[in-house]
Amino acid sequence: MNPTLNLAPPMPRCVMPTSPAMAVTRRTLFGVVGAGVWMGPARAQDGVLVVVSPWEVRGLDPAQSGYVFLRLSVAETLVRPDTECILRPGLSERWETDADGLTWRFSLQADRYFHDLTPVSAQAVVDCLNTSRATTGNTLRRVPIEAVVAEAGAVVVRLSRPFATLPAYLAASGSIILGPSSYNAQRGVERIVATGPYRVTGMDGRHGIETQAMTPATGNAPAVRRVRYQAVTDGETRARMVEAGDADLAVNLPPVSADRLRRGRAERVVSMPIPRARYVALNLNVAPLDDLRVRQALSLAIDRAGAARAILRNPDAAADRLLPPFLREWRDPAMPPLRTDPDAARRLLREAGWSPGPNGICQRDGRSLSLELFTSANRPELPILAEAMQAQWRDIGIEVRIRLGDSEDIPRIRADGSMQMALIARTYAQIPDPIGSINDDFVSPSPNGWASVGWRSEALENAVQRYTVTADPSERTAARQTIAGVLQAELPVIPHSWYDQVVAFSRRVDPVAIDPFETTYGIPDINWAR
Repeated sequence: MNPTLNLAPPMPRCVMPTSPAMAVTRRTLFGVVGAGVWMGPARAQDGVLVVVSPWEVRGLDPAQSGYVFLRLSVAETLVRPDTECILRPGLSERWETDADGLTWRFSLQADRYFHDLTPVSAQAVVDCLNTSRATTGNTLRRVPIEAVVAEAGAVVVRLSRPFATLPAYLAASGSIILGPSSYNAQRGVERIVATGPYRVTGMDGRHGIETQAMTPATGNAPAVRRVRYQAVTDGETRARMVEAGDADLAVNLPPVSADRLRRGRAERVVSMPIPRARYVALNLNVAPLDDLRVRQALSLAIDRAGAARAILRNPDAAADRLLPPFLREWRDPAMPPLRTDPDAARRLLREAGWSPGPNGICQRDGRSLSLELFTSANRPELPILAEAMQAQWRDIGIEVRIRLGDSEDIPRIRADGSMQMALIARTYAQIPDPIGSINDDFVSPSPNGWASVGWRSEALENAVQRYTVTADPSERTAARQTIAGVLQAELPVIPHSWYDQVVAFSRRVDPVAIDPFETTYGIPDINWAR
């Protein structure tokens, strides 16, 4: 008898109830696992679900593109978040920690197999995690791990100090679990052999992936048997593909495109708030950005409400602080909100020694207040928002030049010091606890952070440390309030707006709910429309 793979997760998925258990036979899998051959164009009429998103496959290593394979239900992690940011078992069955918080044990689900039919053993998981945590750029490198070992069929993680947020890091896309046959002799990833309900059957460089569902062992097969993923950078193009019948699921649509699709008859648009924010990152090593009064003036000049209404088409997107309301535990109602007040901005500039020159641009010591703002076209609304802020800053006497580039440029220009200001979108879901992104951006010296340069706060660093070592709810609440308060008061980044994830479905499929943590597109739960 051919072996089967039980791929049903033990807890409900983030988007919809779980699909039936899935399996693959040796006959159906032979010869296609990890294939590098592109299977050719596919349309929904052929029974293929076509998914388009902005994100290219920049490499097979989990630190580079693990999120793509996670969202396509190809790969899984030991732990996963639910829609309320509560961490649930993923590939694991349960976990526990010793009283000192230094040793964690993750018990695995029984009778699980990789796509090549090798069993999911504790040693295979340990080898994968140890490879990942040794890889530059992987989020596991931020965790104080002394060792990851297999003991009595469980994955045991030993820490050098208590780190209560370990499960959140194991839920990150860089922690997807790959089978031994994924790696070459140097432990580089050569193919994706994972544990999810879909397996990779073909790839087209950075732009395309084809997957196929497993043969069912029990119950019904998922309605979607084959998937084609296509990376399409331009948001309007993704929207047009849904309209033309060239895509069934288009992710991360621009507000204008989404509005047009809502008025049409061929598509259905679903949106919901997600833990992602737009903000202006700053180089505080550059004068005058090292002056809090100038940062406050920049913030006070921004008409967030106007941009939310006119550009983002969502009045609730205007940010009155950095972290969005979706992250309810991080919201302190007593904290004074950000506001718009150009007159107050001009007063602060005068206090900082800047006076309007003949052309209206502020000057000090013979030098004009002129800055550069970098932003990326990967997210189509960012250049438009940048132009709106450029006009608002010009109105208070700050001249700003806009430079467009690629989102991949941001870590580089931060590291080499050439960044002055950058309008970026930052996720707080890469690790499903905002502390991961906050630590990367404001505490860790790592160049993988996406925030400002040249700013430190001892109060914030101490609060981050307290948060990560304790599981006590009251201590965590106090730490969160301190962190949020410092960021609001000192403005190391200038918040602009919050995100809605906007997704369009073709009429050929029934929509599913959006996963706010962007860990899955919900493909196993999608049905073809009748």
